Amino acid sequence: MTGSQKILLSAGLALTILGMTYGLWYALVDEHPTLERMGVSLASSFAEVANGEMEQARKSLNTYGETRLEYIREVHVHGHLAALSTLLLLLGLFFNQLVFPERVRLHLASLLVFGTAALPLGSVLEMFISGLLPKAVALLGAVAIIGGLSVVAAGFLLSARK
Repeated sequence: MTGSQKILLSAGLALTILGMTYGLWYALVDEHPTLERMGVSLASSFAEVANGEMEQARKSLNTYGETRLEYIREVHVHGHLAALSTLLLLLGLFFNQLVFPERVRLHLASLLVFGTAALPLGSVLEMFISGLLPKAVALLGAVAIIGGLSVVAAGFLLSARK
C-alpha cells in the first residue's frame, strides 16, 4: 500500500467516523427541537396573519427561515462528511492505479482530504460566525474537491489508455 493510499484510507475512515458521530448526536439531541421550532414558528406566523398581527407574523417567519437554514446546514454537514469520506475510502483502494508518480498522488490525496474536511467545516462555522471567513473555508474546500477529483478523473483516463 502506497503512502497516498494510506492518507486517503486513514483520513476517509476518521472523517467517516466523525460524520456518523455528528449525525448520531444531531439526530438524538438537536434535530427534534430544531424541527419543532420550525413548525411552531411557521404555525404562529399563519395564526398571527389571521389575527392581523403582521409585524409579529414577520418575526415568526424570520425565525422559521433562520431555523430552516440552521437545519439545512446541520444536515449538510453530516451528509457531506459521510459522502465525501466514503469517496476518499473508495479512491484509496484504487489510487495506486493513477498514471501519476507517487509524489503527485501524495499531494493529490492531501488536497482531497483538505477539501473533504474544509467544506463541512465551513458550514459548521456559518452557524457560529457571520461574514466571509466561513464562506471562504467552504469555498476553498469545494474548489479543492472539484479540482482534485478532476485531476483524479484525468489520471484514471490516462492510465486506462496505456
